Amino acid sequence: PLVMFPTIWRDQDVLAACGWRRSQTVTTSGVRPRFVDARCGHTLDERNNAIRRQPIDTPITRGWRSEKATASLVGSDGRIKTLMLNEKRLHGRIPTEIGLLTAVREMYLTNNELTGHIPTEIGQLTSVAQISLSRNRFTGCIPTEVGHLTAVIGFRLHGNMIGGCIPSEFGQLSMLTELRLHSNQLDGPIPTTIGQLVALESLELCRNQLSGCIPSEIGRLKRLSSLNLSGNRLSGRIPTELGQLTGLKTMWLSSNRLTGTIPTELARLTHLSAVYESAGGLNLSQNRLTGKPKFRKLMAAKLRPKKHFRL
Repeated sequence: PLVMFPTIWRDQDVLAACGWRRSQTVTTSGVRPRFVDARCGHTLDERNNAIRRQPIDTPITRGWRSEKATASLVGSDGRIKTLMLNEKRLHGRIPTEIGLLTAVREMYLTNNELTGHIPTEIGQLTSVAQISLSRNRFTGCIPTEVGHLTAVIGFRLHGNMIGGCIPSEFGQLSMLTELRLHSNQLDGPIPTTIGQLVALESLELCRNQLSGCIPSEIGRLKRLSSLNLSGNRLSGRIPTELGQLTGLKTMWLSSNRLTGTIPTELARLTHLSAVYESAGGLNLSQNRLTGKPKFRKLMAAKLRPKKHFRL
C-alpha cells in the first residue's frame, strides 16, 4: 500500500492545498487507499508510483498549477519525474517510501515546515539531478547514502538545523556543480574528498561550525566560481593551492580562525572583481592573518576597482 503522500501529508488541509483528496479503490486483496487530484482526476498509484490520467482531456487540467507544470511532472511513461512542492506549508517528516520514486529527476521541497531526519532511502533516487530541501526544519545528519546520487547536479540543503559531519561520500558525485549546505549546524572538518568534485562551480558551506584546516584539495576544482567558507571555526593557514582557482569570482573566508601570512598566490585570482561590487569578491576579514599591507598592494595592482576585496 502506498505510502508517500499519506505519510507526508497527514493534515487534510495540506492535502487540499496540494489539490489531492483521499479516495479508495477495492481490489481482490481488499480496500487500497489512493490519492486523486481533485481538479484533473490524476491518480497516484501506490504500486508503481505512477500517475494515471482519468482523464486529462479537460479544461480543468489548467487548474493544477499550469499545463506546463503538469507536463513536466509526469513523463510519457506515466511515472513521476518532477516533484515541485515549494512553499506549500507542508509539515511532518519525509517518509522512507520516498525511495520508491526512482524515476524522479527533480525534487523541490523548499520553504516548507518539514522536520525530522532526512531518510537514508533518499540514496535510492539514482536518477535525480536536482534536490532542493532548503529552508525547512530538518535535523539529524546528512545520510552517507547521498553518495549513491551519482546523477545529481544540484544539491541544496541550506537553511535547516542539520548537524554532524559533511559525509566524505559527497566526493563520489562527479556531476555535481552546486553544493549548498550553508546555514546549518554542521561541524567537523571539510572532507578532502570535496576535491574530487571536478565539475563543481559553487561551494557554499558558510554559517556552520566547521573546524580544522581548509583542504588543499579544493585547489583542484578548476571550474569553481564561488567559494564561501565564512562564519565557521576553520583554523590553520590558507592553502596556497587556492591560487589555482583562477576562475573564482567570489571567495569568502571571513569570520574564521585562520592564521599565517596571506599567500601571494591569491593574487592570481584576477576574476574576483567581476561580481559583488558592494560586498567584495575576496573577503578574508575577521581572521588572524598577517601580511595584509603587502598583499593589499599586490591586489590593488591586479583588481580594478580596488574596493572588491576585504582584508
